[in-house]
Amino acid sequence: MSSESTKCHKIMPEEVWLWKIIEEQIEQELALHDYQEIHLSVLQDYTHFKQSRDSWAELCPGSNIFHNSLRVCRPDQAQSSLSLRPEGTISVLHSTAATLHNGDIKRYYYQGPMFRLDQDSQPMEFYQLGVELIGSASVLADSEIISLGFRLCKSLGLGDVSLRLNNYGCPQCRHRYLTVLKDHLQAHKQDYCHICLTALNNNPFAQTNCLDPDCRKSLMGSLKLTDYLCDECKDNYARIKKIQANLAHSYECDPYLLKDYSYYGQTVFDFVLKNNGSSIVLGGGGRYDELSLQMFGKVIPAVGFSLNIDTIFEVLLEREIHNPSKSDFSVYLCTQSENMEMMMLQIANELHSSGVKTVLAMDEEQDLDRQILKASAKDCSLLFSLREDNIRDGKVLLYNLAKEHQEYVALTQLTDAVLLARKALINQ
Repeated sequence: MSSESTKCHKIMPEEVWLWKIIEEQIEQELALHDYQEIHLSVLQDYTHFKQSRDSWAELCPGSNIFHNSLRVCRPDQAQSSLSLRPEGTISVLHSTAATLHNGDIKRYYYQGPMFRLDQDSQPMEFYQLGVELIGSASVLADSEIISLGFRLCKSLGLGDVSLRLNNYGCPQCRHRYLTVLKDHLQAHKQDYCHICLTALNNNPFAQTNCLDPDCRKSLMGSLKLTDYLCDECKDNYARIKKIQANLAHSYECDPYLLKDYSYYGQTVFDFVLKNNGSSIVLGGGGRYDELSLQMFGKVIPAVGFSLNIDTIFEVLLEREIHNPSKSDFSVYLCTQSENMEMMMLQIANELHSSGVKTVLAMDEEQDLDRQILKASAKDCSLLFSLREDNIRDGKVLLYNLAKEHQEYVALTQLTDAVLLARKALINQ
């Protein structure tokens, strides 16, 4: 796998400050809502994924919900049963099902890299937050999850986030809908090229990426799934919309909203942001009660969502909503004599014991003015310059970069002088 064809996750030090703001805000918000963090293995058992085919996949044989997973190969090139995790929902459900009892409610979240093949079948890595509420079929659970997604986005400074809502109904609703869609496709097959007709017969929700200008390419716009909802599903959908309206959440109903994974039923949604005249999907999710039925033979009600942290990070960088925090107080240590390495490390260790950050000069540059320039470039507040003759006299040169002032400090009072200077800078 060449690096040129792989999209790898990379955040360099000059941007890590924003990444930490995102992580800290996520943790604070989720703690307020009683969600507990779990850590998922990056290596996951592919056989668990194969068990997760639900009614959508059964009715649409061409819909393989994990066709874009990255399988792991052994050194002999044979495929193992392991896969790099393409998402976290199935692993969370698999870990929870064995210990979940009737009436239990589990609130979990996880974050980290996910791996899939992109639309060009090239490996990609992306960072994702996943939030799952397991054990409740209540409309309140759907509404809590959606509200939490709003809270997270707005707490990060994305106050213009909005919601796209759809409802996939129960298995009976979808069965009626897909049957009608198949009949519609057969009646209008002359509108499609052979490739699209074959693909859509296998999966009416496929995006075929057809280039034929005379071909219809998809069934979008032909029929709405929401027109085939049963009374109970219609009622649940209406209640969720009413709750969102009363919470003053901006939303629109999108009857053609589709999801990458086919295990959803009932409520589905996306969090959307208007940015530079276009719409960006920050993430989304929905209810997946039937997924557990395919995996374990029993229904475990569950609803959740994910957010693409890479996308959020890029938007925040572009909008400059957050500013990097000022550099921490730090001390630059350099020498104007040879063989001062041990003394530098002793002074650094002494300062570290008092919680003071240090930067050690690694070059043999002995010109003080040049070292001062290097210390300023590192945003250091103080500079200590070590000379053999001064050390013999029990002192070192202290240069205050903020005040452009220098003085000699006794080795025995070095830490006290640093702490006093730090206190003075903080109080300015």
